[in-house]
Amino acid sequence: MNITTRLALPADEEPIGILAHAATQDLRRVYRPRLATPGATGAAARLERYVALVEERLVGVVEWVPGADVWYVRGLAVESRTRRAGVARALLDAVACEARRTGAQRLALSTILETGNVAIFVRLGFVEVARGAAPGFEAADGGAVARVDMERAL
Repeated sequence: MNITTRLALPADEEPIGILAHAATQDLRRVYRPRLATPGATGAAARLERYVALVEERLVGVVEWVPGADVWYVRGLAVESRTRRAGVARALLDAVACEARRTGAQRLALSTILETGNVAIFVRLGFVEVARGAAPGFEAADGGAVARVDMERAL
């Protein structure tokens, strides 16, 4: 499979939305965000995105927030029928290459333990640096879930 990556374009918004929605639905079988606290707001950050294409078809997206030393990977979604084909690796390698170019030292991300994604990120070069409660999220049945913070050296 020939995978290419590039920065997301305005024309990618609709296919990114469709892809992200499908990937999110898969995860919602495991966990979901808790109801937002009234008045809570998140800090605005400069969000960047790469997309992955196979034969001009968008099959993956990664979102990150660049920083001086650490680039935080905020989201990663891969079309279900192209999973385990190197799409996530291609996207994260593209982010790592750009981060290295700017002098950043590592990529960081957080994932929910119960998704099984920790093992995937380990295969992609990340190591666990912390584990704890995920207060903003809950299991699909309302129970607690754990957050795992991970980093990849550049």
